[in-house]
Amino acid sequence: MDILEDKVICQLIQSLKVRLRKKTISSREQPFLSAPRLIFVCGKEWVDSEETIRNYTIRTLRKCRIANHYGTQNEAVLCIIAEKLYVQDLSEDIFSFEKMLAEISDRIIIVAESPGTFCELGAFVMDEDCRRKTMVINEDNADYENSFITKGPIKKLESLNESSIIRHNGLERIKNSHEYNFKVQEIAKAPLTIAINDNAGSVELKSLIYELANIVELFQPVEYFEIETLYKRLKDFEGYTIKNTADHKIRSIRQVLSLMEKMDMLLRQDGYYILNKNISCYNVMFRISRKEFNDFRIMYLNRLNKCQKSRVDRKSTRLNSSH
Repeated sequence: MDILEDKVICQLIQSLKVRLRKKTISSREQPFLSAPRLIFVCGKEWVDSEETIRNYTIRTLRKCRIANHYGTQNEAVLCIIAEKLYVQDLSEDIFSFEKMLAEISDRIIIVAESPGTFCELGAFVMDEDCRRKTMVINEDNADYENSFITKGPIKKLESLNESSIIRHNGLERIKNSHEYNFKVQEIAKAPLTIAINDNAGSVELKSLIYELANIVELFQPVEYFEIETLYKRLKDFEGYTIKNTADHKIRSIRQVLSLMEKMDMLLRQDGYYILNKNISCYNVMFRISRKEFNDFRIMYLNRLNKCQKSRVDRKSTRLNSSH
C-alpha cells in the first residue's frame, strides 16, 4: 500500500502543513532549536587515526552538546570534512565543491598546516561571505612572520576581526589552551539561524538540508521518493530549483540526500533513510513542541504498522519517538 495515499496519513500530513514555518527561525527566539551547526573544518589531509590539530578540533566539536525539551542533549555541531564528501557528480572540481561546502556552513575553521590549506585560506579570504565566518588556527613561529600567508590572508582576516586568528605552538599546547577551548566552544554554541524556503524557483541548499532532515526525522524510515513528495506537498511546490552560486551540480533532492548521507547526517539502509540518532531537527520546518513531535510519531508509526508492518519491524531503524 502507498502510505502517502492512506487517508489517515494524509490527515497527519495536513496537521503538519498548518504548522509550517513561514519565516526564518533563530535559536535566539527558539531556545530549543536543537538542529546542529554545520562547521567546515579544513586542515592537513584527513586520516581518522592520525593525531593532528584538525582531528583534535573535529573531536572537540563533536563533544559539544545542546539541550532539548526533555533535559537530554544532542550534538551541537556536525563537522563537514571535504575529503569524505567529494565526488565528481556533485561538482566540476574540488575548488567549486569546497566553495559550496563553505556556503552551507555556519563557520569555517582552517588549520593552516599544509600547502592545500594555504590555498583554501587564500581562496576563502577573497570571498566576502566566507571571510566573515572563517577562523584560522596558525602556528606561532617567528620564521613565518614575513611569509605571504601571514602578511596576506591572515593579516586581512585579522584586520577585520582580531579574534578570528588562533596562534599555537603545537598540539599539546592547543589541548591546554584557554583561548583555543574558549573560541571552539563559542563557535559550537553560537546562535543558529535557518532561513525557510518559500520560493520554489530559488531553493537555498543549506535550508533544504535542514528541512529534509526534519522530514526524515518525522517520517523515518522513509524512501527517497516519499521524501521528495512530502517536501513538495508540504510546501505546495509543483517543482523546485535549487539555487546555485558555487558552480556545483546539485539539482535534485536525491543528490542532496546523497550529500547528507556523506555528511553523516543521514543513514540509508535497504533504501530507507533515517536521521543520525545523535542530532535532531524536529522543529526546523514546523512550529511544534517535542511532545507534539512525539505524539505525531506515535500516531504515524501506529498507522504505518497497519499499512506496512514490515517497515516498522525493521530492527535497523530508530523507531522510538524521543532521543
